[in-house]
Amino acid sequence: METKNRQNKLVSKEINLAGKYFHSFLQDIETGKKIVQWQGYIYGPIKDCGVGGYYLATLFEWLSGYPSDTIILHISDLINGNFSFYDSAEDMNDAYKHRFKLAIIEKANRDADQ
Repeated sequence: METKNRQNKLVSKEINLAGKYFHSFLQDIETGKKIVQWQGYIYGPIKDCGVGGYYLATLFEWLSGYPSDTIILHISDLINGNFSFYDSAEDMNDAYKHRFKLAIIEKANRDADQ
């Protein structure tokens, strides 16, 4: 019984993505590997829009790292498995350098060979 109560508390806990950095992913059709699509930062939920579940975010340029576009994301998109979240920009950049950059280089090389 105690385990079930603990699980209910975890499920009912509100998801707080405000202040998180993120990568979003596309799946490479040829290899099945995740390829980074966007990198960005979530400001927080949009509370006054009349409909819940929307978050204001900014995207960062790949080359300069400067903010580029401001976008609105729905929670259903954020939790569909195509996003990874990080506590800091440094964590996000480390993940990109060590896990995802290689997949992008491999895809570019394959595309160049075709």
